[in-house]
Amino acid sequence: MRGFTRVFLVAIGLVLLAAAGSAAFDNEPDGFRGVKWGAELSSLSGFRKVLGAGDTVFYAREGEKESIGDASVASIRYLFYKGQLRQAWIMAEGAGNFAALQSALFKAFGKPIRVDSHDGSSEWIGARTTIMLSAVQPSEKEKMDVMLIFTDTGFLGTGTKERAEGGEILKDF
Repeated sequence: MRGFTRVFLVAIGLVLLAAAGSAAFDNEPDGFRGVKWGAELSSLSGFRKVLGAGDTVFYAREGEKESIGDASVASIRYLFYKGQLRQAWIMAEGAGNFAALQSALFKAFGKPIRVDSHDGSSEWIGARTTIMLSAVQPSEKEKMDVMLIFTDTGFLGTGTKERAEGGEILKDF
C-alpha cells in the first residue's frame, strides 16, 4: 500500500490524542479476534513475523479471515510490544470498504465518541480498547487507503513517553 509510513505517523498521532479521554462504548472488546490485550506471543501459535525488530514487531496470523462485515481487507497485522499484543492494524482500500467498515463498527460498537464531518474518521475510546477508523487521500475515492486500528487503551498510557523518546514505534518504518 502506498504511503504506509505517512499513514502510520498520522495514526500514531491520532491514537495518542484519543488516549486523552477514556469512556466505555457498546460491546467493548478486550483484544482482537479472540486474542486478549497483553497476551504473550510465546503462548500463541499461528503467528509469523512480517515487520519490525526489537521491542516492536508486527505479525500476521495464519488462516486469518480477510474481511470485517462486508469489507474486504488487504491485511491484518498484530503489533506485539515487548512480546505482548497491544494493537491490531487492519488495512483496506477504497471508499466502499471504508463505508463497509464504518457500518460494521457502528453496528458492533454503537456511536463513536468522535466522527470527523470532513472525512468520516471515527474513534471509539474505552477503558480497555480504543478503535480508530480513518482514510488517507479521501478526495481520490478510488485510491483511498483505509486504516482501522484496535489498541489496548492501557498501552497508550503506559510507556508512551519511553516509546516516543526511544523511537521504538517509528524506527523500523
